[in-house]
Amino acid sequence: SATADSFGAIDPLEPARRKSRSAKLFSQYGAKYGGIAYSLSYKMLEAAQTGLSEKQQPEMWFEIVHQRAILQASQGFTAGGLDGRRLIELAIAGYLGALEHYDGSVFPAERAQVLHNLTQSYTTMFGQTGKRDLFLQACSANDEAQRLFRQTNLLVKLADSLLARSDLMLAGGNRVHGHAAFPFFDAATVCCELALGSLTQFDHPVEWAHANSKLGTVRTELANRKGDPDAVHLFGLAEQNFRAALKVRTRTTFPIQWAATQNALGLCLKGQGKGSLGSKGLQKLAESEAVFNELLQVSTETDQPAAWAMTQRNLALVEEAKAECGTSLESEHHLAVALNFLAAAERVQSAVNMPAENVVVKRIRNRIDGKRARNP
Repeated sequence: SATADSFGAIDPLEPARRKSRSAKLFSQYGAKYGGIAYSLSYKMLEAAQTGLSEKQQPEMWFEIVHQRAILQASQGFTAGGLDGRRLIELAIAGYLGALEHYDGSVFPAERAQVLHNLTQSYTTMFGQTGKRDLFLQACSANDEAQRLFRQTNLLVKLADSLLARSDLMLAGGNRVHGHAAFPFFDAATVCCELALGSLTQFDHPVEWAHANSKLGTVRTELANRKGDPDAVHLFGLAEQNFRAALKVRTRTTFPIQWAATQNALGLCLKGQGKGSLGSKGLQKLAESEAVFNELLQVSTETDQPAAWAMTQRNLALVEEAKAECGTSLESEHHLAVALNFLAAAERVQSAVNMPAENVVVKRIRNRIDGKRARNP
């Protein structure tokens, strides 16, 4: 910070520019590795904005407003719960403030990026609350973002905005029941396939991996809804997508994204195992268990409690699926192990700390208790 300030004699805005760039680097590091980088980014942004005036230096001012909103949204997506929602609400307010400055005729690319980020925050809030106005606001923001990205020929950004639309359609599908969800999932699939059509692993590896992961997620959700022979096929396609993404998202290079993709792959394999018969089903469940156990090597209850608890819960689901493949005695063993995993998960996903997740834990426990009661 002091070094950046030393450039003030040459150009009064240079200290703010340098602090803003440093904040971006800290934020990128935080998104990639977690840790204290986010708080360092906040401090750097506060330092960058000190001495600036919204009226006298509007471009620099609103660039920092946008950066802070991105940071708040990133933390909100990770935190979840009420704290996460508050952070996302702050991010939305920041994005809307930035849009007042970024006129589309003067700053088309900048406006498109803010609208894209706003779409993601609206989508997350819609997924949590189900409020229709948030869905419509997300659609509107995404429509304009796509138009501006096309206008400025930012095709990789356009692909990213298509993936944001896929997320929105996926969230919409998850808010309705039965066959009513299928049009949403079909629209999400089309968006992912369009995005992948403009990306290659060689030219755009990070974006290509992101698109594959998104498509795998959509196919997994659709497979979970179908519950028929088509589901196993969809799970298989999703597995291909996740394994493709993991070619880029390695544990050392992109640890956070690797963990998210591993988790999705584990659930996909669990779905395949549950839907397959005989030895193939057991093999897929074993693969799923191995994936989740690998996650536990990098996430602990102390360092990453939310991720650790989710993995414990997912291991409970694998044990529940195993129980359906064995004898009564084997079934009882697997169900008992599943309850142990749920008890561990609930240490973090408690009614106080994570009420929405706690509801899911209790639902799974009640289902398992019912199966144990029916065992001869």
